[in-house]
Amino acid sequence: MTEAQLCAQIRALCTELHLHAFSATTYLIPGASTTSPGSSRGFPDWVIIGPGGMLFAEAKSADGRRSRAQIFWAAAITGAGGDYRLWRPAGLTDGSIRADLERIARAQ
Repeated sequence: MTEAQLCAQIRALCTELHLHAFSATTYLIPGASTTSPGSSRGFPDWVIIGPGGMLFAEAKSADGRRSRAQIFWAAAITGAGGDYRLWRPAGLTDGSIRADLERIARAQ
């Protein structure tokens, strides 16, 4: 599965769970239109917000490698107490991506 295919699956899950999701290629607000804003070098592919919280996620193919800038952002986010995930296609198979998204889709 390519990174683009993985992102399409993440986008579909966010839509299904009515989550606010921003990526370099998609900005989803339930019930609103889609736009394509730019992104900063190395910043995570996804920022997803729901009633139960917010998370930052980097999507990679099974053998994809993170850049130094992406590793920097992951450390900065987690160092500040943020919720960061590195998602790969296996996360769709084992249900971990859905579990992450369902957790933030529920009010705490």
